Amino acid sequence: MSTGSTQLLKAIDIIDSGNYKLESQDDSKATPAPKLFNENTYIDFNQPAKEVHNFIRGLNPFPVAWTTLNDEKVKIFRSQMGPLKHIDAGELVALDGKLLVGCREGTIEVLELQMPGKKRMSAIDFINSNKVEGAFG
Repeated sequence: MSTGSTQLLKAIDIIDSGNYKLESQDDSKATPAPKLFNENTYIDFNQPAKEVHNFIRGLNPFPVAWTTLNDEKVKIFRSQMGPLKHIDAGELVALDGKLLVGCREGTIEVLELQMPGKKRMSAIDFINSNKVEGAFG
């Protein structure tokens, strides 16, 4: 059994037994989330790959993280951590049907994106219909 499922079963047992203690949130430590504007949803590939990936995840489905390619705005909806370690930040590489982008530390694999005036598409559809060269940003 995986760690997550083991922990879930333990949590269910604790809740079922009633052997738990509730804690109220300390409202004096609460902070409001900043408002999101177009400028702060731009992807900075000079960040570590994990931060870039989490940024993309956090902005999906709205307002969506974006970058530029050949002076056009590209929305990136889904990504995952990439396998390569040494690609320049923002550089695009198509490898074995995967669209990889370099970050400061590591790479991300873009899974779903949208070019201006087009529908959302998978990375493989993007690779098959575009010459993949250059860099984001």
